[in-house]
Amino acid sequence: MEGISISNEDLRGEEGNMIEILSTDWINKFIEVLNSDDAYAERAKHFSGLISLEILPSEGVTKSKHVLLRLEDGKCRYGKLVGTLKNRKPDCTISGPYSTWVDVVKGESELLKGLFGGDFKIKGEMRVKRKIWMENLRAIYEFERIMRSTQAKL
Repeated sequence: MEGISISNEDLRGEEGNMIEILSTDWINKFIEVLNSDDAYAERAKHFSGLISLEILPSEGVTKSKHVLLRLEDGKCRYGKLVGTLKNRKPDCTISGPYSTWVDVVKGESELLKGLFGGDFKIKGEMRVKRKIWMENLRAIYEFERIMRSTQAKL
């Protein structure tokens, strides 16, 4: 599979420091990479929904966080790191410890294996969960590839 190459310079914050995985800066870079990726756009063109990636405490993360992503027709229209969901109701939440998310981003683990193995859980409307599993398996692979591509040079 072709991927987008991200250099260390692309992943530096305003002060020249490397961007922390799943931080606001990392999420912004992830959205930029995802929205410029034709393979993801093609495979996810029929999926729309508000997705929450729940980051559970581990490895220095003491409180749960959520990465909210509004995915529509192969693009991410919105992304934000929030402490709580408050009044937001995602269609689907993929939940896992920070350390496991980092392993996926670094290519040391796989999202689907984590889902099947119990490292990640999917919560939400059955309609959305079924659509993710039955119709968007390739989009999940692409989503994971883009997570890794965003982090590739760290």
